Amino acid sequence: MAEDKKISLNEEQLAQLFQLENQRFSTTQERLNALRNILAEMVNARDAVQAIAKSQKNNKALIPIGAGVLVEAAIENNKTLLFSMAGNVAQKKTTKEIEEDLSKRIESVEKSIEKENIEANRQAANLNNILAAANNSQARKRQSRV
Repeated sequence: MAEDKKISLNEEQLAQLFQLENQRFSTTQERLNALRNILAEMVNARDAVQAIAKSQKNNKALIPIGAGVLVEAAIENNKTLLFSMAGNVAQKKTTKEIEEDLSKRIESVEKSIEKENIEANRQAANLNNILAAANNSQARKRQSRV
């Protein structure tokens, strides 16, 4: 079993340690936000694929093309869609295949979010411990002056 070792840090070192851990925490939060955005996009895409699969042929849909621009289009085929792959290659897949693929991707992103949340919680605890150490150091300084 590993022994706990005491480390003595001065206030400047504590401040630097806090700043470093705070930067790590901010980076983790940015990754979490990006992952949550990706997750939302994937869930929305899966929901749209499910709706298309249930729709009737030639139903009209508004298709976003970017920058708030939508185009109205009739859905002629609700059983197969084009699925964008790496390198701007699109492949025809059934709606069921796309749903399954998106579900796997969603599961993977959810696992990544879970890992990042664990890391963020660890970093937040570290920040709290550093603050507590700094506060204890200042309290000892005040007591020694008395």
